[in-house]
Amino acid sequence: MRFNRKTAVAAVAALGLIGITGGVAHAAGLIPGADGTIQACYNTTNGNLRVVGDDSACRKHEESLFWNQTGPQGEQGAVGPQGEQGAVGPQGEQGAVGPQGEQGAVGPQGEQGEQGAAGPVGPQGPAGEDGQDAPRVFAGEFHGPTGAIWSGTAAFSVNHTGPGRWSIMIPAGTFASGLGVGNGCPIPQVQALVPGGEMVIDQNLCGPLTGDGSVRLDVRSADGSDNHYISFVVVPVG
Repeated sequence: MRFNRKTAVAAVAALGLIGITGGVAHAAGLIPGADGTIQACYNTTNGNLRVVGDDSACRKHEESLFWNQTGPQGEQGAVGPQGEQGAVGPQGEQGAVGPQGEQGAVGPQGEQGEQGAAGPVGPQGPAGEDGQDAPRVFAGEFHGPTGAIWSGTAAFSVNHTGPGRWSIMIPAGTFASGLGVGNGCPIPQVQALVPGGEMVIDQNLCGPLTGDGSVRLDVRSADGSDNHYISFVVVPVG
């Protein structure tokens, strides 16, 4: 096949032509050259094209042509679809147990708990020998909100007469009549427990004032609250 200049230039351009000149120097005899270009001589008379190792090999009626062996890099293609997820690999072996951590600091001391309920009343002791009547101490304890009796040295009852108010009844015969000061009533002492607080004695009736010889002790809490455990002691006078 014979080439004229027009078809030769078009063919070279399709292969990545980078120039048409006689001024590019290459290492003699290398096809393609060390820089990756291919050199040729184009015959302007008959259109022949021959590849040479050096453009100095071109004759007077030939023009030097050269082009890249590798064409220019094309544009980056579109990103392909994401591949399917691979199968889950086998579970690895369990690692060794780590060292034991240091002991934590000691926590703060907890709050003191509420006082427990009093134990049951013990059996009454044997009667003493006849002799002079001795003062007897009568004691009892009850729960303010419910009036439940927790302990007592003898029988007594409690009536809740109002918020923070109670009436304590001690049966007749508990104390000898005529003892004491004034109307012969024993001296009471009342205190509030868990939570504590001041207790007030409104009246202390006994003997003839109650009509049957019993003792009636009306008390109230100074804070007006029922939420107390209440303890009382009654000591005869004489």
